[in-house]
Amino acid sequence: MSLVWVPCRAIAHYLVKYTSNIVNGYDVNEEAINEAKRIGINNVFKIDVTRDDSLKSIAGENDVIISAVPQSIADKVVLKIHELDKPVIDLIFMWKYDAGGLARRLSSGSIVIPACGWAPGLTNLLAMAAASELEVVEEVGIHVGGNPINPKPPLYYELLFSLESTIEEYIRPATIIRDGKVVSIEP
Repeated sequence: MSLVWVPCRAIAHYLVKYTSNIVNGYDVNEEAINEAKRIGINNVFKIDVTRDDSLKSIAGENDVIISAVPQSIADKVVLKIHELDKPVIDLIFMWKYDAGGLARRLSSGSIVIPACGWAPGLTNLLAMAAASELEVVEEVGIHVGGNPINPKPPLYYELLFSLESTIEEYIRPATIIRDGKVVSIEP
């Protein structure tokens, strides 16, 4: 099985080190490409995922897609991969409720796990996968967020997510249920 990493270091590290899958990496950023090579990803390609031909190439070369592209392009990437009939796990993508019927468009065909997130989400899945390899597990600790184990000045915080996507979470309209109806409100 081949998996694609677009672009999440921790996932790539786990897949390369603890599975026998072929892991392919794709990114437009040269620094991320060099990091992917350092981690030991089998094949690393400089590619722009905003282009349909690039996504066709990625979908054609891989069995499962794991995506962590910025929120601003995640919906296009997830939808195109889905249209190409490839399973996709996305760490960021969260469609606005029924915007253009997107949820319905993704409800049949290949598996889509949108907004899986890092934590809770993928960290829990990876912890369970690791625990299943052991005979006895007494405790699992998952450290997430921007609170590093060894904080360093000036912020004592570590930026772990796309800054663009993080800001988007605070400025986009929120979907809530009010009086039994789904409505969108300003943040």
